[in-house]
Amino acid sequence: MMNIHPSYADIRKPLSCVSLDFGDYRCRDIKLLSNNGSSGLVYQAISDDFYGSGKPSANLIIKECYPLELARCIHRNYNVLEMSDEADSSDRALFNRYLDRYHKAFSNNASLRQGCAREQISTPSRAFSINGTLYIINNASHGTTMDAAFASMNVYQQLKTLLRLGETLAAIHNAGYVYLDLKPENILCIKNPNDDTQFTDDIRLFDFDSTLSLKELSEDDAIVSGSGDWSAFEQTHPGHIHEVGIPSDMYSLGALLFWVLVGRPPKTTEVIHADGDWMVSGSSLPSLGDKASHDQIACIKRIFDHTLCIQPARRYQSAQPFIEEVNKLAELLMPTNETMNARFDEVENLLKRVAQELKQQGSLRAPNNAPTTNTLDAATLIIEPSTVSDSDIGKGIPFVAEPDLANPNCMQPSSPEASLEDVIMPAIMLSQLAKQLPDSLSEEARASILAHVESLATYVNERDLSALAFEDERTTILCNALMSIKVNGALKNACPDETKKALDYIDGQLDEAIAQCRYNEIERLVSTSNIRNNLLQSMLLIGAANSALGNHLSRKMREEVQGVLRSANEALIQNDPEIMDALASQISSILALAQSDAIMGMMGKLF
Repeated sequence: MMNIHPSYADIRKPLSCVSLDFGDYRCRDIKLLSNNGSSGLVYQAISDDFYGSGKPSANLIIKECYPLELARCIHRNYNVLEMSDEADSSDRALFNRYLDRYHKAFSNNASLRQGCAREQISTPSRAFSINGTLYIINNASHGTTMDAAFASMNVYQQLKTLLRLGETLAAIHNAGYVYLDLKPENILCIKNPNDDTQFTDDIRLFDFDSTLSLKELSEDDAIVSGSGDWSAFEQTHPGHIHEVGIPSDMYSLGALLFWVLVGRPPKTTEVIHADGDWMVSGSSLPSLGDKASHDQIACIKRIFDHTLCIQPARRYQSAQPFIEEVNKLAELLMPTNETMNARFDEVENLLKRVAQELKQQGSLRAPNNAPTTNTLDAATLIIEPSTVSDSDIGKGIPFVAEPDLANPNCMQPSSPEASLEDVIMPAIMLSQLAKQLPDSLSEEARASILAHVESLATYVNERDLSALAFEDERTTILCNALMSIKVNGALKNACPDETKKALDYIDGQLDEAIAQCRYNEIERLVSTSNIRNNLLQSMLLIGAANSALGNHLSRKMREEVQGVLRSANEALIQNDPEIMDALASQISSILALAQSDAIMGMMGKLF
């Protein structure tokens, strides 16, 4: 088996003409596309008569047989390749073998086109013998080479394209071939037929002059070539040619992923240094940067470790593990709408600011009937009297007692045996809240709260533990009322004017109950307020999603979102706790459906 060493100095000169006549059609605007192939040069061109007279122009990719290792003894006379006087018979024989190989590439292309990968294999066009060499023509009108196409794709789209490429290689391997020349210039990304500025995740492979059957790999005179950093170590280093096989293509797949994430193919020295144990971090992945999560980095490392290593035996032995890992990575990098995230962050920050302000004024905890979540929900925060042991004095222990406030008509004073800490802490908390009363409170409500605080101060000064214990539950109710009013004010600012007016009226009822010291009524209104605030928070979230994702949502989903928001506003005006609670749950379900609907809408634009 013969190896082509890619370290020859590349002194090849590309075509100087701007047009070529292949007889059946002419090509114009010829430009060099790639000169890093060891067997020849690649050009792009346009043909006005490829499809026939009067038909649309065709974009073509032209491969010229011009071996790198023979560049020293082949020179270009105008556009014709000629062997120099220095060339001997072995050089001429080798050039003829390359020409035969190009003919073989054409037949390999046709053979694979008939197999299960036919949708991802370019349709072979023509092979022409002119200018002392051979040209293979491929029609690229329906796509763009990967190096150009990826410039307009995000990382998620690029990974989906690599996923399809892995599936294509799996089909080629199953057909009994190895491709051996995987690089961006040999891969055509297919344009969206409805929008030629966008690409699908479909691809077409062309340039099969390096492709060999598994049977040919075992032959002594087989020519194996490579394309520099895109190719496996064994393809480009003498003495390792017997190791070439399916794992060689796995290396090239890893090199393409490296290019996507880093911006260039890996260097052989890097691969040798890594020795199958790559050190991967966000800073080493410019395409992801600091945004890279632990799971993403771990997935990338697994792929690098099993593709970008010197020993073929340590690489994936088939394309399937690569396909599975890239699919996982693509799922981890599924794009989210940045505008939606910004709106969600805005709502979340609003709630955090409210919660932080309340935290500074007292310990907070969720009520017993509040749903358990991983985040602090400012709409359901509640304060409760505390049971604090003597050893906890001065340690800032949160209030965690479970007083029975379910029946407002049964407010019994705390036990006479209760410690000072049990009853003094709610009083201290209310005194702190009273220093920053909401601006919306009426003078009467302010006077009522301050009078209660003054009474508590008197009991403290008089060391009247029984009186403090008796006022314990009322003090707690007032603390919860003040917190509820603060949260109300923050959330209802995002409501429509009509709804805001209704909420102001309802808040007025709470204000009036505070002013008149109707504690049973205060507790009932606070309970309803917590339910209302939960609905308001859900409305803010789905409203932000609708605003940010409206262009991606289906018409049915947009109508459903608008419908539930109308129902929610009506429920807020009616102030019916049961309806508000049910709508909050309904909105949570619709929000999940809307996110899935939007993702499908985004993905639909890729087809």
